Amino acid sequence: YAILLGVVVVAAWLIYQGPPRGTLAVASQPLTGIVESRALGTPRAKSVPDARSRGVSSKIKRPDSISINGLLHQLIELGESGELAPADLHEVRDALLDLLSLGRSAVPDIRSFLLSGDDAAFHSDGEPPFEFASLRLALIDLLKQIGGLEAEQALVEQLYARVSVSELKVIADALESLQPDFYSESILTVARDWLTLYSAKEAPDVGMESGPLFQVLQTYGDNEVAATLYEVPYWLRGYAQVALAHLPGGEGIDGLAQMARRDLRRSKDSRSLHLLAQASVFQPQAEAALLALAQSDQIPDSEWPTISEILTGDRQLRIGNPAESPQRTGSLRGANSHATHTIVDRQVQVLYSVNYSAVLSPADVSTRLDLISRMLDASLGPAANIALAGAQKLLIDFYF
Repeated sequence: YAILLGVVVVAAWLIYQGPPRGTLAVASQPLTGIVESRALGTPRAKSVPDARSRGVSSKIKRPDSISINGLLHQLIELGESGELAPADLHEVRDALLDLLSLGRSAVPDIRSFLLSGDDAAFHSDGEPPFEFASLRLALIDLLKQIGGLEAEQALVEQLYARVSVSELKVIADALESLQPDFYSESILTVARDWLTLYSAKEAPDVGMESGPLFQVLQTYGDNEVAATLYEVPYWLRGYAQVALAHLPGGEGIDGLAQMARRDLRRSKDSRSLHLLAQASVFQPQAEAALLALAQSDQIPDSEWPTISEILTGDRQLRIGNPAESPQRTGSLRGANSHATHTIVDRQVQVLYSVNYSAVLSPADVSTRLDLISRMLDASLGPAANIALAGAQKLLIDFYF
């Protein structure tokens, strides 16, 4: 009896331990059910089998047991093979899901891979596009899902490695998800370093990506960041204006208002004015600055129709493709209510003009109507009053 009990205890211990670290035990069947995760984007349903069950020749060799490092290098080889077919992308998803299923035992190998600097781009012209542009970005997001102290340490390590601004954005999102506010100062420190580096360039390097940097800055920025954003070179100015409008404490509003006054006097560029109107819905300083411009007759009559659209939730300028956001879109104006317009400046900055007037929350509708009422009460002139009254009526007719 004692011998039998000992065998049972040992067997239970082995089952609890699972496969040794660095070894991936691949199930004979693909993962089932729906795995809905931020790392892998859209849910993977039961109806999406892996390459083996589809009868497709698998490019990723996955025997009963394979080292995690070996699997990652097979993913590199697949990425380097060129444009990925739908079957290839299913294999990539299957492999990433297997890594996720290992949990924290996979973290050391993922960390070592990220430290190596290796990567593979995932190119696909399919619809929808693959969720991550590279293997490194996918692995960083896997660390977020796995969680735990070791995963956090690996993410912080990559944050200070300053590999790229696209990784900065994904790492910042991951750390914020795991420990809200805890890593904010570290994220901001690294983002400031990137901003200083970029601001020193009179022109962008070939292929330079800067959008994710300004997305991070508009989330974590402070007065010091606001001062730097105001002075960025022209090739970064559009991104800087959006970031100034969205700094969390309103630190960028004074600079944005100065830009609007300068642009209205010297050029036909009204983007800073439009962003000031956009920010006036959630920043009292922006509302005051917009009213001051209007009351000093610095806003041309021709701008009020656009400003009124912005105040109802349309023509909202943003950094980052809205197709990658879960937020719904829709306009109360025109047949093409979900249209997204892309604004490109010197082929480096890509801003998106998005419509939300048809999908506002009750609180947002109330806030916008209150703002419009205050502006009507200020008697800003016939052109302003006509445009603002039209915006007010549009919201009331649809929502009440």
